[in-house]
Amino acid sequence: MTTYTRIVMEFIEKLKLTGMFVYAAHLAYFLDHDLFRIVDGEGKLLKEQHHGDTREKAFTMFCTVLAKSDVPVPPLEPTLWQRNLPRIYDEKQRERERTLAAELRSELLDALDGRDEKEAQEILTIANTFVLLADRGAFDRIERPQIIAVLNDKLTGLGLDPIRPKYAELELKKPISSKELARELSVLIVDDDLREMLRSALALVGIPNINFQFFHQYTEHAYPGLEGEAKDAELARVADAIMAMSPDIILMDQGLRGINGSDLVLVIKARGCKAVFVANTGGGGSELAKAGCLDNFGKGENRMNFADALSYFN
Repeated sequence: MTTYTRIVMEFIEKLKLTGMFVYAAHLAYFLDHDLFRIVDGEGKLLKEQHHGDTREKAFTMFCTVLAKSDVPVPPLEPTLWQRNLPRIYDEKQRERERTLAAELRSELLDALDGRDEKEAQEILTIANTFVLLADRGAFDRIERPQIIAVLNDKLTGLGLDPIRPKYAELELKKPISSKELARELSVLIVDDDLREMLRSALALVGIPNINFQFFHQYTEHAYPGLEGEAKDAELARVADAIMAMSPDIILMDQGLRGINGSDLVLVIKARGCKAVFVANTGGGGSELAKAGCLDNFGKGENRMNFADALSYFN
């Protein structure tokens, strides 16, 4: 077992007592899944890490579940804050920023010499912050996550713990359903965007008796779409792969790479698939509805629409 699943199994009895076991098990599975890592095998940040915000949400939810069950939380993943560090793209620009920030602080120190009002101290704090951020070489898009990242970089450099949320005080959404199903169900999420895929999965955590599968549809061809034999070949490839996974419920995105989800649903159904299809697109779900999908889940925005799919198995 990998890291987060091991924690769940170690404290399974505590998690069951608080009714958090299923919630924790789902989140651990997502965090341990290779698709949702934002580091490579050597622990270095991947260049493509657009789903980092969603992984951070999953990690926070996992720690919140543990904290509410009086289970020790794991160390904060360094990459969750390191990815927010302002990037140094131009060494010359960094030197200019350093010089300007140092000059500004020097001018303010002279202007405020001998002043001890609260406002004067706040001005100097801001000036010192400029110097600290200038060392990172960037002031564009400096927001709270970037400031926290710089602070954590300094704290961990001193051997101290990084800043992290007060998990026990955070709220968790109740699962869409807490009813035990007649049997285990396999829920497959089909998407070309890892961030949206994980976001959809997070909206389903905590439902008893469901297991997750993921199909990350990827082809070098993107938009507006494949045509002719190339389109048919990609539809067949993806349909065969999905059939081999034997899902009970399929959450289908519409705007896949090179193909449409509605076309894919029709191809899968023609192969005899008996799964329940649920539209899962950021736009309108009308084309997916025409292909036989239930109402749009909307990448988790319309959570309760998934309850209609579950009703087929009660």
